[in-house]
Amino acid sequence: ENSEFIRIYYTEFGNLTNGNETEGPVQDAYLQQAKILEDLLAPAVEKGELRCARPDFLAFLIYDMVRAAIVHRLLGWSKGTLEEDVTQLDRLVWNGVAPE
Repeated sequence: ENSEFIRIYYTEFGNLTNGNETEGPVQDAYLQQAKILEDLLAPAVEKGELRCARPDFLAFLIYDMVRAAIVHRLLGWSKGTLEEDVTQLDRLVWNGVAPE
């Protein structure tokens, strides 16, 4: 539905990660979204419901995994259905951070 916007956003994100853009709206959006996720994860980390000790790091990992899955779908590299990709991502994230 918003694939063109997402393509532009991730193109600009690529510029951020290769040093072409070190600050600006793309960086601000990335950091803001990661902070929202961090704030959601922090209480669960504090309660021991997630194994990661650093919710900031965990937020970036999850955010980047989701971003990678979106990019693969946009580029046509995914061999699965949307549902299969979402299920795999869900399992990787939540089984990976589940308490031991």
